[in-house]
Amino acid sequence: MSWRIVIGFVFICLSALSFGQSVALTFESAGDRLAWIGPATLEGEPKNAVKSSRNGIDLTDTSGGDTIYVRDEKTGNLASKKLSELKGSWAVKPTDFSKVFQIKVRVLSGENPVAAGAVELSSGARKNSALLDPSLNGEVSIFGWPAGELTATVKTVVEGKPADPVKQVFTVALNRTDAVPTFDIAVPGKVATVGAVSDAPVEKDGEEKTNSDEPKTNGKSEKTEAAPAGPQFGNILAYILGLGAAGAAIYFGLQYYKQNTTSVNAQLTQLGVQIPKTDDLANAHANTPLPAAPAPQPVQKILLTDAAPDPVPVSAFSAPATSTGVLRLVSPQGDEIPLDGEVLVGREAGLGLSLTTESTVSRQHARLSCSGTTVTVTDLGSSNGTYVNGAKINSVVVLKPGDNVQFGQAKFRFEA
Repeated sequence: MSWRIVIGFVFICLSALSFGQSVALTFESAGDRLAWIGPATLEGEPKNAVKSSRNGIDLTDTSGGDTIYVRDEKTGNLASKKLSELKGSWAVKPTDFSKVFQIKVRVLSGENPVAAGAVELSSGARKNSALLDPSLNGEVSIFGWPAGELTATVKTVVEGKPADPVKQVFTVALNRTDAVPTFDIAVPGKVATVGAVSDAPVEKDGEEKTNSDEPKTNGKSEKTEAAPAGPQFGNILAYILGLGAAGAAIYFGLQYYKQNTTSVNAQLTQLGVQIPKTDDLANAHANTPLPAAPAPQPVQKILLTDAAPDPVPVSAFSAPATSTGVLRLVSPQGDEIPLDGEVLVGREAGLGLSLTTESTVSRQHARLSCSGTTVTVTDLGSSNGTYVNGAKINSVVVLKPGDNVQFGQAKFRFEA
C-alpha cells in the first residue's frame, strides 16, 4: 500500500472525527434563514451559524452539540430537531417552525423600567427565572420558547418590604408582526426604577427665574427670595432611589441564591471564586479562635475512573416526595430541575443539566427522555456509572416518582 494512500486515509478519519456528519437542509421556498448546531438548551444568539437566502443550507460541522436549529429571519420562529433523528438530511417544513427564537419581557413602573426584582416565566412544565438589575434596563429575554400561553410573575420590593407578586398571562403567537415579540408587565407602588430623574427646575447661567403670576410694579416684576433647595432635593431623591434599588437587588439576589444554590456555586467556581463547604464552616466555628492566616484549601479527593462511586441510599433525601404534576429532579439541597423533552446530563457547560464542578460526572454522562408523564434514564457510557435506587443501570430504565437517581456522585430524586 502506498504511503500516500495511508496518509489520505488517516486524514479522512481525522476529518470525520473533527467535523462529524454533514447535514443538508432543504426548504419549500427561498428565504432568509439561519442554521446552526447547539446544545439542547438555548442561551442566546448562536455562534458559527450559517446564513442563507436560498432554499437549502449545508452544515458540514455538526460537532457543536446534539440539536440542529433553523431560525426564519423574517418571522423570528424556530425549528429544531435532534441530530440523532436525522440521516444526513432534513426537509424542513413550515409546520416545523413551532417555537419562537427570542421573547422579551419588560418590567415597568409607569414609563420607567424597574431597577431590581425577580422574574419567573413559565409555560406548562417549562420555567425560566431571572434577576433584574439596573444594567438590564428592566428587560429579560428567553429563547426557544413554545407558542401558547406565557405566564410572567414579578416580585419587587416597595419601600423596603417585599410586595405582593404581580402575575400576568400573555399569548405567544407564531403569526405576528414582530420577529421578537415584547411583552410589558406593570408593577404598582413606589419601586426603584432605572433613570429616575428629579422634577426640580433647572436655571441657566446668567438668567433669573421669574414667575408670571407675581405682581409687577412700574412694569418690572418684584424680586422674591427663592429657596435654593430644588437641585439639592433632586439629588437627595436620586440618592434614596439608588439605595432602594441596591437594597432590592441584594434582597432578590439572596432569594435567588437560596433557590438556585447549586447552579450559582457552579458559575462562581468557573469564575475562580472559592466556595466554602458547610462542614468546613462548622469546623471553623467549633475551633475558635480563628487563625489570622487564611485556612488552607481542602484536599481534593482522588477519583479513579474504574472505581464505582458510593450508590445513593434510599434515605438520602429527608423530605418526602410530593406530587405536583411537574416532572423534575430535586437535589439534596432542594434545587429543582424541570424535565422537558430530552435532557443531557454531564460535566459540559450548556447541557440541560450541567454539573460542571462534579469530577465524578463524565462530559456527557446520561440522557433523560420525557414522553408525556413517562421519564426514562439512559447511561451514555460514563466512567463512574448511573444508578437508580442504588443499582447501577446498563439499559434504559423508566423512573417512578420517588426514585433516587445518581450520576457519579451527584444525587437527585425524581418527582412528578
